[in-house]
Amino acid sequence: MHGDLNQQRQPWVFGKRAEDLCREAIRLRYKLIPYIYAYERKLYDEGFPL
Repeated sequence: MHGDLNQQRQPWVFGKRAEDLCREAIRLRYKLIPYIYAYERKLYDEGFPL
Protein backbone atom coordinates (compact mmCIF):
# COMPACT_ATOMS: atom_id res chain seq x y z
CA MET A 1 0.00 0.00 0.00
CA HIS A 2 2.91 2.39 0.56
CA GLY A 3 4.67 4.02 -2.32
CA ASP A 4 6.32 7.13 -3.55
CA LEU A 5 6.61 9.18 -6.74
CA ASN A 6 2.82 9.10 -7.14
CA GLN A 7 2.67 5.31 -7.59
CA GLN A 8 -0.82 3.88 -7.77
CA ARG A 9 -0.91 1.15 -5.12
CA GLN A 10 -4.45 1.43 -3.85
CA PRO A 11 -6.32 -1.90 -3.91
CA TRP A 12 -9.02 -0.65 -6.29
CA VAL A 13 -6.37 0.08 -8.91
CA PHE A 14 -5.76 -3.69 -9.21
CA GLY A 15 -9.38 -4.75 -9.53
CA LYS A 16 -12.21 -6.14 -7.43
CA ARG A 17 -10.34 -9.28 -6.33
CA ALA A 18 -7.45 -7.27 -4.87
CA GLU A 19 -9.88 -4.90 -3.21
CA ASP A 20 -11.81 -7.80 -1.63
CA LEU A 21 -8.60 -9.44 -0.38
CA CYS A 22 -7.39 -6.19 1.18
CA ARG A 23 -10.77 -5.68 2.83
CA GLU A 24 -10.60 -9.20 4.33
CA ALA A 25 -7.05 -8.60 5.60
CA ILE A 26 -8.05 -5.31 7.21
CA ARG A 27 -11.05 -6.91 8.91
CA LEU A 28 -8.85 -9.75 10.21
CA ARG A 29 -6.36 -7.22 11.54
CA TYR A 30 -9.06 -5.41 13.48
CA LYS A 31 -10.35 -8.70 14.90
CA LEU A 32 -6.83 -9.60 16.08
CA ILE A 33 -5.98 -6.22 17.64
CA PRO A 34 -7.18 -7.17 21.16
CA TYR A 35 -5.00 -10.29 21.11
CA ILE A 36 -2.00 -8.42 19.72
CA TYR A 37 -2.23 -5.72 22.39
CA ALA A 38 -2.74 -8.28 25.17
CA TYR A 39 0.28 -10.24 23.96
CA GLU A 40 2.42 -7.12 23.76
CA ARG A 41 1.37 -6.09 27.26
CA LYS A 42 2.23 -9.52 28.64
CA LEU A 43 5.65 -9.36 27.02
CA TYR A 44 6.20 -5.86 28.39
CA ASP A 45 5.21 -6.89 31.91
CA GLU A 46 7.40 -9.99 31.84
CA GLY A 47 10.36 -8.30 30.16
CA PHE A 48 10.42 -10.34 26.98
CA PRO A 49 10.98 -8.92 23.49
CA LEU A 50 8.43 -9.42 20.74
